[in-house]
Amino acid sequence: MRYFLLLICICTGCCPVHGPNATHKKRVARLFLDAGHGGRDSGAKVPALEEKMLSLEIARYAEGFLQKMGYQVAMSRTDDTFVPLLERVSKAQKWGANAFISIHFNSAKSKMARGPEAFYYYSPKFPKRAERSKQLASSIVEHLSSALSTPSRGAKRGNFCVIRETTMPAVLVETAFLTNPHEARLLLPTSSKRQIAMAIAKGVDEFLQKG
Repeated sequence: MRYFLLLICICTGCCPVHGPNATHKKRVARLFLDAGHGGRDSGAKVPALEEKMLSLEIARYAEGFLQKMGYQVAMSRTDDTFVPLLERVSKAQKWGANAFISIHFNSAKSKMARGPEAFYYYSPKFPKRAERSKQLASSIVEHLSSALSTPSRGAKRGNFCVIRETTMPAVLVETAFLTNPHEARLLLPTSSKRQIAMAIAKGVDEFLQKG
């Protein structure tokens, strides 16, 4: 939920499938994209922007980018409907997802708060999954920060249901702050949304390609 200092180049932003990562290794992973909130749960709201709709738009763009890369992608929702958290988890588990990415936008009391961050769940019982989740979170945040020219808030431990109850590497990404007026304005153009989705896709791809 960050406000971006976007130095957007549409050409660069829309070509994740043509870079070096696009063909150097066969994609076999199943990726589950969870568009946060939905239906009666709107999430964060500011004039002209609503988290549930932004999350869905970004997830749809990311789905397209990842599919072009060769990945299989499933979504927790494809329209403005409410999906309970445990149902999102169950869908990902039953489908056999190799990674779970929950997409959100942030809010804060301070209008100065900005930058992407991503959360992963740590459990001493499953240290390997926690480490893989941390790597995935770091990769996505790094790409968001770089693509959008905004400072990274990093990968952090969190206790959110969708990253706690899943068994595959899982992250909850807070893409930008809706409560930051500058970032909020930058989220209005379609080009910005595609830039965000592409950065998420690149982050996921880099994580998987490193193995």
